[in-house]
Amino acid sequence: MNNLFPPELRTASVVQRWSIVRTFQPDSVSNHSFFVTFYALQVARLVNWAGPYADLSFAALLHDAEEVFISDIISPVKHAILDDGKYANYVSEQMKLRLPLVEAQLGAIHDSRWGSNIERIIKVADKVDAMIFLTIEQRMGNTVLAPLWQDARENLWQAWVDLAVEINMQSEHSIQVWDDEIWPAIQAH
Repeated sequence: MNNLFPPELRTASVVQRWSIVRTFQPDSVSNHSFFVTFYALQVARLVNWAGPYADLSFAALLHDAEEVFISDIISPVKHAILDDGKYANYVSEQMKLRLPLVEAQLGAIHDSRWGSNIERIIKVADKVDAMIFLTIEQRMGNTVLAPLWQDARENLWQAWVDLAVEINMQSEHSIQVWDDEIWPAIQAH
């Protein structure tokens, strides 16, 4: 039976992010997903994306849906997984089993002509959320996260460059948007 209201999604509010570092403020998958959705819409507008904003919003809101059953796997572990294919297959099978309606909708978006743009926009938004979270933590006096901040900045920059290449944004314009819009908005936190 396909549950129209999957109970697993309710756990997104208690699945902790940043679980192996000391933070002053807690963060959860649902909190993160809310901000990534908002930031994805802003990124799409910055790059004058003409794709379907409803699909972008849905995909952004549920971009980490699998974390309701596998938790938030920390980046060093995720990057050290030897077989990305097996991991992706496991997540896909679990999504089909546990959240079939969500998986079907996300699959349709992924397979659409806008799929790769949507994924890149969401990746930038995801990295923006990490930068803002770390910036706020540092401003509150959390120096433990300082090494993560520089890595997060580099990851965000690379995601931005990848998006700009994907949508054929001129390099000069991409840098100008970064310097005039994205970076100042993050620093304002």
